[in-house]
Amino acid sequence: MLKRLLLMALFVGILSFPAYGGDAGEDIYKTYCWNCHGIDGFAEIPDVIPSFAKGERLYKPDVMLFYSIWNGTKGRVLPMPAWKDRLSEEEVWQVIRYIRATFGRHSTQEAVR
Repeated sequence: MLKRLLLMALFVGILSFPAYGGDAGEDIYKTYCWNCHGIDGFAEIPDVIPSFAKGERLYKPDVMLFYSIWNGTKGRVLPMPAWKDRLSEEEVWQVIRYIRATFGRHSTQEAVR
């Protein structure tokens, strides 16, 4: 009986894990963000695109990061596209949490959503 319960718990647990196999925010970052901001957080075009690994832009409150991702930015040289047509609000918060957790050692605020 115990063996059957353990197998059932394992089966249910496996089914409850997301298909992407990891953190949703990481998955989103590696799909949409890394081409410009770098897989390791170092921007592909330094001094033009923020390098999260250097803490650039991470001093901003989460709501400002959300606004920039959702609506895009003009940028000094290159604009960042708006992602509101491709990502849900929850996905934007997930990527903010990932960026803060991965590159946020320089930041002063943690993602709270």
